[in-house]
Amino acid sequence: MNKKNFLWMFIGTGLGAVMSLLMNILLARSLTKVEFGIFGLGITFINISSVIIGFGLADFIVKIFAVEGRRAYRYVTPSLYLFLISCLVSILIIIIVILLPIYDISTRYFLLLIIPNILLQGIYSINNSINQIEENFKYVALSNFLVYFIRFLAALLTVISFNNIISLGWYIFILSMLGLYPLIKVVSKLWKQQIIVPVYADAPIPPNESIVNTFKQTYPFGFIGIFYFIYYQSNIIMLSILQGPEAVGEYNSAFIIVALAFMFPDLIFRRMYYTRIHTWATHNPLKLQEFNNKSSLYLLILGIAAMIFIWLNANWLILFTAGPKYLTATFYLQLLSIAILFKFFTAVNGTILSTQNMVYTMMKINGLIAILNITINIIIIPIYGVKGAVVTTLISEGMMALLVYITSHKYLNRIVNEFKK
Repeated sequence: MNKKNFLWMFIGTGLGAVMSLLMNILLARSLTKVEFGIFGLGITFINISSVIIGFGLADFIVKIFAVEGRRAYRYVTPSLYLFLISCLVSILIIIIVILLPIYDISTRYFLLLIIPNILLQGIYSINNSINQIEENFKYVALSNFLVYFIRFLAALLTVISFNNIISLGWYIFILSMLGLYPLIKVVSKLWKQQIIVPVYADAPIPPNESIVNTFKQTYPFGFIGIFYFIYYQSNIIMLSILQGPEAVGEYNSAFIIVALAFMFPDLIFRRMYYTRIHTWATHNPLKLQEFNNKSSLYLLILGIAAMIFIWLNANWLILFTAGPKYLTATFYLQLLSIAILFKFFTAVNGTILSTQNMVYTMMKINGLIAILNITINIIIIPIYGVKGAVVTTLISEGMMALLVYITSHKYLNRIVNEFKK
């Protein structure tokens, strides 16, 4: 990984984090608590729905091209069909939620307006996969910046114009439609067979795989994504149903700060090294083990430092980002900062468990944590409100870290021993 690529990724992720922070500052200070809660709920639906779109195709594309090179083109046509089907399913789910009398009219209207942003997120993930395969991190960084800039610009236009949740929805709608073009241009490399592959660049392309066989390869990645967002952000949906949008606003004012810290392990292992981790798992497990040991130590140190910084400065961070009306969220932020330690320490382990057939094990772990998260939320949110949601997050992240750490080390030891034979 050369310094230029790392610099591009650091700048792109850093600017994305700044855009996200500024967006939340603008909206938290300008919208009412209820409207900010509606916005937080909308972002949650965007994240979960964008995982349904493609249903694991983005991660599968990286894996299959990293291992098989040009031979992976046999999956392209069925993958495109699966992508279209999953788009329809995702939009249908949102429409059903809108038609059901779960939320008020403003929330339902806002959810309708953000559908283009859901499509943007889904196509963005495929776009990133192609750029990761080619190790074109300049465009990975620019794509990441584009997604966050669209939301920031929508927030800025809202604040200086009509300053309400519906106008924000319309700005997101228009800007997302415009942002689709550059991403689709990169995705077209799939069916044009123009991807620069890391291995077997001259291999012949076998006949196309069936949709069924392709789905069997992609669905574990899809369920991992869905289960992840269930335990990662289902708290917001549960709070919106059981406590109302104001409670969502309080939780979200703390969680957005922690979520910014979560972006940096993602920078390294889900983007910069994702293709290489898949390649090493198949062709050089010793290199993967060495990389895992060093990275886990570095991230543990960074996680401890980030947790301490946020804990000690939580009051100032809430005042700076959300304003005095959210000062009650200071304690929530301090507790949530503990989750950073769990997330950082196991970031590389979780990525390793997406290689080879371990993706099925990772799917089961995520499913277990998702069930645990929902069960605890249903029990304690009606009693403890936002505090209950925070505690559920910590329990879920702690259990995930423990299971992923144990499982990934067993797996690494096994493939290294097999490689040495």
